[in-house]
Amino acid sequence: MHRCLQTTDTLLLILQYFRCPDTLPLLQNISALAALARTCHTLSGPALDLLWENQWTLVNLVQCLPADAWNVDVEEPMDADNNGPTQNQAVGTVSVIRPLFGTDWERFDFYAARIKLLRLSVPYVKVGVKLVLQPTTLATLSAFHLPAPLLPHVQTLHLYSSESESAGIAHVLTGPSLRGLAVTWPADNPSTPALISHVIRVSPHLTSLSFGQTVAPYEPGSFNALRNLQHVEISMPEQREHASDMLTWLAGLPHLQTLLLYRVSFCLCKLAESSNINTVQAFAELHSLGLTTDSIPTANTSLPLFAPHRLSALSVSEAPKAQASPLRSVDDFLQSVLTLCDPNRLDQLAFNFRTHTIPDSGPLRLSDFRGLLVFRKMQNFTFVTPIPLALTNEDVAEIAMAWPSLLVLRLGNRPAEAIVEPKPTPAVTLAILAIHCPRLRELELTFNAMISPGPNSIVPLAHPSSGHLLINLIHLDVGASPINSPLTIALLITDICPNLAIITHYPHAGPAICLWSEVSRMTAILKPARMQERFRMHMANLRRRAEIESK
Repeated sequence: MHRCLQTTDTLLLILQYFRCPDTLPLLQNISALAALARTCHTLSGPALDLLWENQWTLVNLVQCLPADAWNVDVEEPMDADNNGPTQNQAVGTVSVIRPLFGTDWERFDFYAARIKLLRLSVPYVKVGVKLVLQPTTLATLSAFHLPAPLLPHVQTLHLYSSESESAGIAHVLTGPSLRGLAVTWPADNPSTPALISHVIRVSPHLTSLSFGQTVAPYEPGSFNALRNLQHVEISMPEQREHASDMLTWLAGLPHLQTLLLYRVSFCLCKLAESSNINTVQAFAELHSLGLTTDSIPTANTSLPLFAPHRLSALSVSEAPKAQASPLRSVDDFLQSVLTLCDPNRLDQLAFNFRTHTIPDSGPLRLSDFRGLLVFRKMQNFTFVTPIPLALTNEDVAEIAMAWPSLLVLRLGNRPAEAIVEPKPTPAVTLAILAIHCPRLRELELTFNAMISPGPNSIVPLAHPSSGHLLINLIHLDVGASPINSPLTIALLITDICPNLAIITHYPHAGPAICLWSEVSRMTAILKPARMQERFRMHMANLRRRAEIESK
């Protein structure tokens, strides 16, 4: 082997190209990593670490036991009309069929020690068969493997479904090495309290705890032993006493950096005052805050508690059964953000309230939130209001020039804006964004995509962005944008957005549904032709430059 490949850092850097993001383990290049693991001893260890570190199921691990120790019972779909691309897949139940002894665990333990992240969610599909564990399999493995833990080095555990792979005894997968726990199964699952108490006892160094938007059972003082948490995602209890106790616990976490609080129905500032919380020292390290509240005023009055001048990310959205709020509450929230947040820190801001307000004025315009343009480092901006948003091409240009680092831009209330004027046009908007925000990855905006009759109504004769491209844009949400010429819009999009992968629209937009579906279909067809066109233009420019230099 070449000497450069014997350097660990170089070898790991090469192997990272075959590794997928943690959120998309199913896209990992498994065959390439497996081939590298069989190449030589030097490559084997690092390749196997990457191959096994991120798992969605325990089926692969069970299949590392001796062949006579496990079995797969396949159940075929009973529907006689079950055919075609949407047919139901056969389900194979993997189970342990005999007692396990010392030598049976050699391969199992060899690979189990490499698992760092485990998600019990998506069934493993092999040759058209969904493989799932029998509910008693995890208990069987744990019983024969005691006292050693099944996964000695697992650091992150995600439990997505209460039915997935023996959720009732999922606590046997936890241990001292656990750093992150995420649970999104229903709150009424009786195994949840036992799991929480077990994790608190055996995983004192937990740094991330997430219950999603599930209302996790909470008893006063139950989480006090967890002092090293840096990321917390949890719902506030409905009882005021329990909510006060939880807020006291959260305020006392010395290393808390990210907090997402769901179902907030109390003014947290008043709750902190009644709980005698030291608001000066509370949340001193917090830099990312998310609140899901029952009304806009609740979010507005709770914001000062969290030292917003230190925040780099702020998200406020509505909880289920949110209350209607007056329009002035939107203005009050925006004013609070301007007053409390630091323009040199805040780079992510999301305001997402769709519940109808008490009507007291017309649509929002740029003048209503122009003050936010002082946050020059803005990268992620979501502004979905209870009433529609009316923007012009000039408004979009002002936003783009103020925020050149934008990665995500979501503006407006999707359904209501179909009848509101003015709306920006796609040609000018995309051209402006290509010039001023070239890093943009996601865009949600309602356009006026109605093309006036004329010589250029079918095929545009000029490049509207003058050669600038939104090369990073992969998702475009057009809401309920009116449209009459799918081909023209598809030509425009493929000219400016060469890597666009997804075009979505409001599902109840009426006749526009079929037309935007046509745009999506035409875009996929035109992309290869556009790529060839750009290559030819690039080669022509190179030849022209060579001719000029030769003269």
